[in-house]
Amino acid sequence: MDRNLRVLIYPSGSENALEVKEALSNVVNIEIYGASSKYDHSEFVYKRFIKAPNVTDENFIDIFNSILLKQKIDIVIPTHDTVALELKRLESKLSAMVLSSSYETTLVCRSKRRIYDIFKSYDFCPTIYDLQSRINYPCYLKPDIGEGGKFSLIIKNKLELDFYLEYYADKDPLLVEYLPNEEFTVDCFTDKDRNLRYVGARKRNRVFSGISVNSSSFYDERINSIAGIINQVLEFNGYWFFQLKKDINNEYKLLEVSVRPAGTMVLYRQRGINFILLSIYNLLNYKTDIIDNGFDIELDRCFLNRYKINIEYNTIYLDFDDTIICNNRVNKKLLCLLFQAKEQGKDIILISKHNGKIKDSLKEYCIDPRLFTQIILLTQDEEKCNFIKHESSIFIDNSFNERKKVSDICGIPVFDVNSIDCLLDWKA
Repeated sequence: MDRNLRVLIYPSGSENALEVKEALSNVVNIEIYGASSKYDHSEFVYKRFIKAPNVTDENFIDIFNSILLKQKIDIVIPTHDTVALELKRLESKLSAMVLSSSYETTLVCRSKRRIYDIFKSYDFCPTIYDLQSRINYPCYLKPDIGEGGKFSLIIKNKLELDFYLEYYADKDPLLVEYLPNEEFTVDCFTDKDRNLRYVGARKRNRVFSGISVNSSSFYDERINSIAGIINQVLEFNGYWFFQLKKDINNEYKLLEVSVRPAGTMVLYRQRGINFILLSIYNLLNYKTDIIDNGFDIELDRCFLNRYKINIEYNTIYLDFDDTIICNNRVNKKLLCLLFQAKEQGKDIILISKHNGKIKDSLKEYCIDPRLFTQIILLTQDEEKCNFIKHESSIFIDNSFNERKKVSDICGIPVFDVNSIDCLLDWKA
């Protein structure tokens, strides 16, 4: 191929989609595109974002294909189970490859009822109740097709069961044994020859809205054995994962199997296993190899902020003491902003009342003076606002008084060191 590989993440705004983006960011010769049918986080983090139809739209195939052709997309990565199923069904009509296992496997994995039926003879399959059998309460009700724990709940008695069976009738609910103990997700990679090349289990220590917000690496040979069985029965190609939960006897029971990427696959990416990139290379018939650094690792996540602002500027004026250097340490976030500005061709002007030789102080912290377009040293009596000459500028300083004067006299946006996040562009 005489150009970069173009990869479209669709839909592109969910937590697992953002992990796909991060897994491919800074990979040589890959261009990332994001597509979503709704307004979401995508527009804050993708340089190449495309508004796309929903897979349920009447003219989806024609509109989506036109997007693929126009953008010369090579590979589509579906990040939702239903989207993966629909794209694999339509793959022969699409002008790009779909990164997922076969349609048949995707179809099976989309239904918990199908999965449980396939594995019903194995001891890791949970007990499935029908209304004629004896039900042990509490039990668990969940939809046949669903994700993130939506419409799932503990049922404590027959009165609750009768109510929720009727209330959730349109969800085609399943009634299964209650599993009260630890929960695990197991990230897997199977190559094009059906060899299970990697199994990475992680504990779901804390869960919020169906997402594992605290997770830690975990090894148990029994889990590897279950992964091997599932891989033998179903035909995977690339990344996939399954979830387990321990029953009252601390035995593993299967919750679900999925062929989409999981958001917390990032845990094992830090150890060296990039499931997304491995799967792309596998799809392209490249030889794949794996390096696992093998250390124990724990992940904890929280909300991450991204911003859009309506100011344009071509020059940054900023202070040194307590701004670039805070508490005798480099302000790493501010350095990110300065390198971003350098890449964008903006001017960076250091304006400081620093005592001593400023270039020596910069070198002390391994900051190259060439990062700055100009360095202006002032006496203690001089005012910074009198040295700001560019109208299309911003000013960064830890001193409120300095910011106030610059704001009043120069009329440009001013920022404290703890409010520069909105200036950073994390798009890839």
